[in-house]
Amino acid sequence: MHILLSALGSAGDVHPFIAIGQALAQDRHRVVVLASPNFEERIRRAGLDFAPMGQPGDYERLLARPELWDPRRGARFILDELLKRLPEAYATTAAQGVPGRTLLVGSTLSWGLRLVQDRANSCAAGQLIAAAATTPNTTDMTEALIATRGIAGSLRKFL
Repeated sequence: MHILLSALGSAGDVHPFIAIGQALAQDRHRVVVLASPNFEERIRRAGLDFAPMGQPGDYERLLARPELWDPRRGARFILDELLKRLPEAYATTAAQGVPGRTLLVGSTLSWGLRLVQDRANSCAAGQLIAAAATTPNTTDMTEALIATRGIAGSLRKFL
């Protein structure tokens, strides 16, 4: 099966998707990770296919913006940036998928994936990822890795 993992955000958002992708690739699924070009080398080193979401330098420019770190303006800044980039996110996601043959998996920031899912009436497992990623028991890396392996196992059952 072709699996498209949409991993938008920082390293803390992307790295769990890399682990999930590796587990699924071991089962001989074709896995493509959509992420910032900033993470391309790490994703390819993990043995996964990569498709860029955004342009080189976007990630660093966003991290340098003071409003991102402002407790009152940060959430609004993120929402505005997501909306501004939504047409590109949709087009990139749609270009990577094969209707009826691609499982779409994304984080809560993967709005383009949600639109592709809705338009193509595709199967998506994004809610599973979002719920597991916010489990309060995942406070250290060991617990986070165990949770990530659990997500991959759940996706295997889904397939």
